[in-house]
Amino acid sequence: MTVSLKLLFEEIYQAKDEDDLRSHLAPKIGEYFVAKRSGIFFFDRLPAEQTLQKVLNIALSLEHNPIARYIAERHTPVHEGLVTTPKAWKLICPRPDHWHVMAGPIVNRAQVVGSVGCTREKSMPAFDTQDLADLSAICLHLSAWTASVRFTQISISFINYTERFLFPKPFIENSLTQIFPLQVRLKYKPLTGFKLVLLAIAHLLKP
Repeated sequence: MTVSLKLLFEEIYQAKDEDDLRSHLAPKIGEYFVAKRSGIFFFDRLPAEQTLQKVLNIALSLEHNPIARYIAERHTPVHEGLVTTPKAWKLICPRPDHWHVMAGPIVNRAQVVGSVGCTREKSMPAFDTQDLADLSAICLHLSAWTASVRFTQISISFINYTERFLFPKPFIENSLTQIFPLQVRLKYKPLTGFKLVLLAIAHLLKP
């Protein structure tokens, strides 16, 4: 089946987490752009191994890598042909499977928190303006997905914190016993903590 932009957009919103994006979406992005390599990276999830960290620090250095600098400054996709010459790029990144490189940002709260990229060998065509336009659309959806997922993670953490420290179980049970009749308590019994409080309040406010 041919990979389309529409399919990629749907894949993004079906992803459960960032690992899911890397393992399932990244290969399909590579297929869409007919790339030799493709990947999705979140900077706070990069490998912690010291050897890999040194390589990543150089690859992501704004001084060393003009692609990384362009993305950090403009928050938009770019390929190596827009920021440097083939000779200069070969010195920056001598890998034969990185002869052509295109990358774009994943943005959350005005910060670049990750990147999506593709590479091609010397024998393959260079990335062009249509590729950049398509990658820009993918970056837009990835950024929206990231903002939604990370907001949800923060919200869940807040609710769990609230349940543990502000609404301990004995307090909830005692309060419900005093306020609500038996049938209401039985209805809400499977629930706990903050969620239970919210539903109980909603019950009180019912006309």
